[in-house]
Amino acid sequence: MYCEHLKGLRYEQIVLSYYLDKNWILLGQRIKTPFAEVDLLLKQGKLLKLIEVKSLGNEAFMNYRIRQRQKERLIKAGQFLHFKWKMDVELEIVFVDNQEELTIIPLD
Repeated sequence: MYCEHLKGLRYEQIVLSYYLDKNWILLGQRIKTPFAEVDLLLKQGKLLKLIEVKSLGNEAFMNYRIRQRQKERLIKAGQFLHFKWKMDVELEIVFVDNQEELTIIPLD
């Protein structure tokens, strides 16, 4: 379990570096809302981006790495932050595979 936690933190840093290179500003990591914990909260201009980072051993299992209930909680967290910050919000799930390649999926 501890090794998985460290892997998750490393993957969060990989994803964070990707977005920082694209001029996003980090507002926080593992942000707790009343609905869900958000792995990364970023800002660019007047847009907030909520990122859920997931490890992915096999692309065939991508749909199983995040459940519908977790998606719903993340959407509610996005709505909460939209009203709190008075900014538009985008939600993305970013999968990181064993080669540390990213697959970005917008969450509607």
